[in-house]
Amino acid sequence: MSLESLHALESRVARFVELVHQLKRENEALRSELNETQTRLREQEEHRQEWEMERTDIGGRIDKVLGALEGIEGLCETTESSEGGAITNGRR
Repeated sequence: MSLESLHALESRVARFVELVHQLKRENEALRSELNETQTRLREQEEHRQEWEMERTDIGGRIDKVLGALEGIEGLCETTESSEGGAITNGRR
């Protein structure tokens, strides 16, 4: 093997070693980014679940209030029909 061939091989090996180091740095950066993204995703999923529970709770409360209002309407209608008409300003 000539000295020139040895220098060319040495140069190629040095470039290869630098490429491996660069790829390892990129790999570590990507792993870190992936971990951060997965953490944010878990946090967002937790928030979504909390919001879903709140939405369900609010929906139930709204249904309860609407049911109470319907009961009041039904009571008013029953009272009006048993009294013979609607009351307007305290007069029939």
